[in-house]
Amino acid sequence: WSALYAHGIRTIITLRTEGMLEGELNFTPPHADLDVLNVAIEDITDMEFRRQWASSELWCTPLYYADALRRWPERHAAVISAIAQAPPGGVLFHCIRGNDRTGIIALLLLALVGVGPEVIIADYELSPDSDRDEILSRQQTSVREALLSALDGLDVELYLRSGGASQGDLAAVRRRLLG
Repeated sequence: WSALYAHGIRTIITLRTEGMLEGELNFTPPHADLDVLNVAIEDITDMEFRRQWASSELWCTPLYYADALRRWPERHAAVISAIAQAPPGGVLFHCIRGNDRTGIIALLLLALVGVGPEVIIADYELSPDSDRDEILSRQQTSVREALLSALDGLDVELYLRSGGASQGDLAAVRRRLLG
């Protein structure tokens, strides 16, 4: 907590899954001026999603990103808007493992500020996971191929606007990340 605070973090966004109990994500920061927001970017009560992804080992891979992006633009846009509207200071967003929910939001943020697919993939690969890579190998694919599939045809600004993010929020996020 002290290190986060010393680095200027003033907002923490905890990325949740609707319908899942995630007690390890419940915490109270020791600083009164550190805001914690909980935003569910997935929904385990969506039975089709549950059958296709959540009940399989594929949920912990980027193979489900394209489907998640199709299903929940409003949930993803809510995170982007929360980052845009956060008070001055750093914003940290996280989930339990730091790969999947965090990976989707990182992908959207990087794409929003014009980062190309190869750099987005390289950023994602900074979080190695041998189990994930083994699962992807059994599916005869890779992190690179799964992320390229998720990014294929994605107009991130249009996507986030369709989910409810305002043009002002998108501009504020760009300023925050590029400024």
